[in-house]
Amino acid sequence: MPQTFPVSNPPNTLVKSSHGIQIKVGGDTIGAISKFTPAASSRAMTRVWELNPMSSGHPIDTIPGNLDGFTLDVERYDLWRANFEEVFGGEARLIDAIGNQKNPFEVYQYLWHPDGFKELTVYRGCWFSNVGRDYSSTADRIIMVRGQLNFLRRDKVI
Repeated sequence: MPQTFPVSNPPNTLVKSSHGIQIKVGGDTIGAISKFTPAASSRAMTRVWELNPMSSGHPIDTIPGNLDGFTLDVERYDLWRANFEEVFGGEARLIDAIGNQKNPFEVYQYLWHPDGFKELTVYRGCWFSNVGRDYSSTADRIIMVRGQLNFLRRDKVI
């Protein structure tokens, strides 16, 4: 099982750094993450144009559309004692994690501020949309797992 490592001494800096971030699923800290990238939120904007032939024909309004960008990219070093699928609440086999259609999960992102304040973002209703492993005979030869999660919503809790 993954171990929980409390962040008791966050970095004392004005620049936000990843040293103060902790990712949890099901109450357990997910270690060995090399990248954790929530997609940028976006929304389509529709312009409304003036149709009066006596006017300038300039746009007169903008209508915001629905939000988009509900994905989360994760890269993690694969570990012998706790592989990627297990630590995210799935089975030990890749096909079980990606094929699970019954159990969405939540991902908790904690960010510790230098003054001790803890910021929490919860990604609710997560599902794997893809998972794969990179094997290489060059460089450091570490097996890297890359996955993308789709989530229903992102809530800033504290």
